[in-house]
Amino acid sequence: MLKEVENVHQSQGPGFRRWFTDDLLELIVWYDDDNYLEGFQLCYYDEEDPCALTWRSDSSVIYSHIDVGDENPLVNQTPILHPRQHYSVAMLKQLFAERCPDIDKSLSIHILNVLEKEHLKGSFLA
Repeated sequence: MLKEVENVHQSQGPGFRRWFTDDLLELIVWYDDDNYLEGFQLCYYDEEDPCALTWRSDSSVIYSHIDVGDENPLVNQTPILHPRQHYSVAMLKQLFAERCPDIDKSLSIHILNVLEKEHLKGSFLA
């Protein structure tokens, strides 16, 4: 089940972020100074492939493959997001729904609504 990480390092500038994690998902949520949800990124594995769905308050959704940058055990590189064409919103929605009972109800409902809208668009793999 997703649990909130305490004392998350905050970047300089306006707003703040929250971070939730478990053994299958990571959720990073961005808020403005007025506690308004600005966006979220849901990271997960799709058939052993690390992926991310990023939503911003302008309603844009971006699907990405995560190049973790750790192929060489002697060099730890920064992960990089690359565009991803094929993804399973239905799988991600089900996984999130199963793992979100312990986070804020309004936040989980918002994320599930975003995932449902993406699922209804039909531009996904089942």
